[in-house]
Amino acid sequence: KLTLESLLHGYQVGMQTGDIENAMFNAHVYVIESFIYGRSLSELEREADSFIKQMIEYKQMVSKDMTLAVQHVILSLKNDPSLMVCQNAQQKDLLERAIENNNVVVASY
Repeated sequence: KLTLESLLHGYQVGMQTGDIENAMFNAHVYVIESFIYGRSLSELEREADSFIKQMIEYKQMVSKDMTLAVQHVILSLKNDPSLMVCQNAQQKDLLERAIENNNVVVASY
């Protein structure tokens, strides 16, 4: 729990001081750690969606793509069949962009 609080604090301080890149990285790691700690998938899906929208707004595409990959896992575990077709197309697009941009980290997700 202390780790989650620290990551959320890092996100908030980064946003307040204009260090957007580190704020979004903290947000990404916060989503991953929240998942690992077993937080509610529904809550986590909402938080990830909110962070992803901010990442797009601030043009933090690497953090966005890595968080989007985690969000796909969350949606898969929730097993919402109506999202599976759309999700598969998004995953393919995400992988293609990662390969085009030589982003090994995102491609490995």
